[in-house]
Amino acid sequence: MRVEQAGDFVERVAQELLAQAAFLFAEIATEPPKFAPGALEARLSFEGPQRGEIRLRTSPEVAAEAAANMLGLEPDDPEVA
Repeated sequence: MRVEQAGDFVERVAQELLAQAAFLFAEIATEPPKFAPGALEARLSFEGPQRGEIRLRTSPEVAAEAAANMLGLEPDDPEVA
C-alpha cells in the first residue's frame, strides 16, 4: 500500500470509528483549525508496514459529548467529566 493510500485508509477508519463509537461525524482538516486555549488533543502513534500518528483535537465540550456517547451516559452526568 502506498503512503497516500495508507493515509486515506487511516483517515477513513478514524472517521468510521468516531461515528460508530461516539456518534460524532468528523471531517479531515486540510489545514490545522484554530482552537481556543484549553482545547484537548489526543495522539495515537502506529507502526507496521507504515508509520504515522493520528491527532484528534477538539474543544472540552465536544470531548465531553464523545465520552458521554461512548459510555452511554447523559453529557451532564458527573462520570463524564
